Amino acid sequence: MASLLVLLLLGALTHACLGQIDYDYTSLIGLSNTFYKIQRQGRLPDNDVPWRGDTFLDDGQDIGVDLSGGHFDAGDFVKFMFPYAGFTTIINWGIIDFPTGYEASVLSGALETVRTSLNFLLKTHPQANTIHAQMGNGTLDHSWWGRPEDWPYGPRPTYTITESRPGSELGSEYAAAFASGYLVFKERDPAFAATMLQHARQAYNFAYTYRGKYSDSVPEAADFYNSWSGYGDDLGYGALWMYRATNDSQYRTFADILWNEFGYAGSNAQQFSWDDKYAGIFVLGLRLTGEEKYRAKAIQFCDNTVNTALRTPKGLVFLGEWGPLRYASNAVYICLQLADLGVNAATYRAFARQQIGYILGDTGRSFVVGFGINPPRFSHHRPSSCPPRPQVCDWNLYNGNQPNYYDVTGAIVGGPDANDVYEDSRQLWQHTEVGLDYNAAYQSNLAALHSLRKAGLLH
Repeated sequence: MASLLVLLLLGALTHACLGQIDYDYTSLIGLSNTFYKIQRQGRLPDNDVPWRGDTFLDDGQDIGVDLSGGHFDAGDFVKFMFPYAGFTTIINWGIIDFPTGYEASVLSGALETVRTSLNFLLKTHPQANTIHAQMGNGTLDHSWWGRPEDWPYGPRPTYTITESRPGSELGSEYAAAFASGYLVFKERDPAFAATMLQHARQAYNFAYTYRGKYSDSVPEAADFYNSWSGYGDDLGYGALWMYRATNDSQYRTFADILWNEFGYAGSNAQQFSWDDKYAGIFVLGLRLTGEEKYRAKAIQFCDNTVNTALRTPKGLVFLGEWGPLRYASNAVYICLQLADLGVNAATYRAFARQQIGYILGDTGRSFVVGFGINPPRFSHHRPSSCPPRPQVCDWNLYNGNQPNYYDVTGAIVGGPDANDVYEDSRQLWQHTEVGLDYNAAYQSNLAALHSLRKAGLLH
């Protein structure tokens, strides 16, 4: 009997390592939608996450405006608008390019996610050349562990970019989010889409005209979301999204100018992320123009990722220590875009299925909260860690050995180290935290894989 059990376990492991488990991608999209619902801030009238309540209704009070709403960034409570706009764009992108991957049962939830985020982006873009870039102080936020509903420090500070304190990364990403939002809603809600396009034009003009690094203008963001790559990549990414939404040749001209101005041809992008947009430029530029310069750089990125990038022993492409699963998922999405354009399709799709399978449990454990085999139970996420009131939630709970009281369902955690070791501990935030940007490309990948399966192209 013992030998039979060993054989069964070995068979299951071999099956997993080959990436052959079939997952219900639609159900997983539904779980990801739930994660984004859990992350909402502000007034929650529907209250369909019973352990979440109204929070931070006084955001913006320090400058006399209402900036309540939106989503928590990660396991903390700050609204960092650079990655916030970025996650919105990526979810929109999946809805636009892989529409058959969204069954009606989960499309409504995805549209709710992006409508919520787009409405909050509108709220934080009150004038053409003004963007409220951050609500909350990250240092103060990270000094406290507890329920967001119990925040003890009063109204949070607001940080803003303007003509005199520019932030081209932020303006460009807002333009990308609004432009992609326009494409998502232009037939579903034309009036809302028209508002998106108006704000997209304004945000891009602000970014292009008033040049500057946003984390210089908002130094409070630098310790958390510093613009390491500068703003040149973001300007090009935004220009191409504007060209896609408007078909206005001036934006293609801007993209060409920026290609030369910032030396895109010499870039050696290793990641696609909230900060580094070069790979996004390459696949988006290829889709929109067909130009060889974009094609060559996109292939370079994907071939390097698939063939030469560091892999863990169990096969995860390891592109960064902090949240490696999101970097793998982001790269997968770029390569699925390239495959959709007919480039090395079989290779890149096989890579995509294998990497997403790793996240879902092909190698023996799931990295999705509330799903699969041995899922994370100690995610670095304040709201879900806390028991119901009036029980205490503080640093003693954080350091304790009890699992989170609730599941932050559908979230992917940061992931393992380079040797596939994953210690499920709230203290190891680089590996156990969850985030808006972690789930964005992952969710769009699920939609892409489901669309491929329906078309008989997933092998």
